[in-house]
Amino acid sequence: MTFYLNKINEYKLKFIPGVSNKICGVFSTKSPFRPDHIGLAVVKLLNIHKNAIKIEEIDVLNETPLLNIKPYTLSFDYIKNNT
Repeated sequence: MTFYLNKINEYKLKFIPGVSNKICGVFSTKSPFRPDHIGLAVVKLLNIHKNAIKIEEIDVLNETPLLNIKPYTLSFDYIKNNT
């Protein structure tokens, strides 16, 4: 699911994230302070009723604009960690 981070008024291309003490680029983190204001999440679909979907496991504010929904396909979307 992609969504528009409509409450973010600024962005930072480089910063020190809370999990590190090194300067990181915004595109190597999960920071919402992105210049494109686009968020991405894998969510759990609970049900669909008429034109409403019910999901869980997403960290966004109420009324965050939804941009796109795509199915999660294990054979295409799973990335095996070889380390």
